[in-house]
Amino acid sequence: MTKAFRRNIKRQASTHGFSQETGGGTRNTSTPVPTATATIDKILSRAASVATVAAVLLAGFGYFYTVLPVFQNQKLQEDNAKLQLDNEAAEKKSKTLLEAQKQLAQKSAQMQTEIDVQKRSLIMATRSAVDAKAREQEAIRLAGSAKSQMKVQYAELDKARWRIATNHFATELTFVAISAGDKFNKAAYSNGDGSSFIRAAGTSWPVGLNIVLEAWENAKKTSVVPPEYFQRMRQSIDAHTTELQCPKPDLDVIVNDYDIERKAVLIGVKEKANNEIEGQRLAAEKEGKRLQINLGDHQRMEDSYRLVDLLTLDRKYQEMLRNQEQKCTKIIFKFIDKLEGEGGAKSE
Repeated sequence: MTKAFRRNIKRQASTHGFSQETGGGTRNTSTPVPTATATIDKILSRAASVATVAAVLLAGFGYFYTVLPVFQNQKLQEDNAKLQLDNEAAEKKSKTLLEAQKQLAQKSAQMQTEIDVQKRSLIMATRSAVDAKAREQEAIRLAGSAKSQMKVQYAELDKARWRIATNHFATELTFVAISAGDKFNKAAYSNGDGSSFIRAAGTSWPVGLNIVLEAWENAKKTSVVPPEYFQRMRQSIDAHTTELQCPKPDLDVIVNDYDIERKAVLIGVKEKANNEIEGQRLAAEKEGKRLQINLGDHQRMEDSYRLVDLLTLDRKYQEMLRNQEQKCTKIIFKFIDKLEGEGGAKSE
């Protein structure tokens, strides 16, 4: 071998981690020199670490800028649906209360109209009484001037006095009846527990005979008409005692019917609330929304239906009681027409 060849062999041996000595043939292992494969593995390991860190950073970025905004948007939509449901329930309750207030205002206006009618009747009765008094004085004057006409004039005087007495009695009866009706209305439209307003209305139920007798006691105190006319009037009252009793209806039956209907209302409000919530849920699903209902929303819905249905039930029975009471009032004022006819005076 030439010297140049041996130098080349030594250089290659050094590159692969061992040395070749001349003539001996022995192999000496030395410190390993990194190969190309080891270098590539190290680069790939570092690249995997960098990729892992990048993936973590990318996941954090995706959570804060994609997942979290979507979740927050969904939460806002659920809160908005809940707020809308609360607003609709509050609006329905407000409309119900306004309707109840409107009905009460109508009742008040109706009662005021009736009072105005009675006042006008009172004014007309007073004017009629004044006219009758004038005719009475004219009859007295004519009786003094013509003896032959005394019998006719006395009859006219009797009619005039009777009309004055009946008109005065009608005036007093109007005031007493209005007072009794007002007392009854306050009892019938009072606030209470369950059927207590029916019991209260029964306690304040106007008795026609008592109203007539009280008006008669007040009317006979006048000095315009001689007392015998009011004695004749009392005889007519006693003759119509039975029809003036105005018996009140069987309150036990009414209370029992009311309690049955009230129980049915209380049972039905839960079903109504469930149906309403189910309807709103289906409507929300059609719009691609999700309706979130909690126990408080369901309870408020039940309370709203309970308030409306119980108020409607109370108004139904209050109207029934008032209609029964109005029948008694009509009997009382119909008696005035009979009283005028029985006393010899004709109704105008």
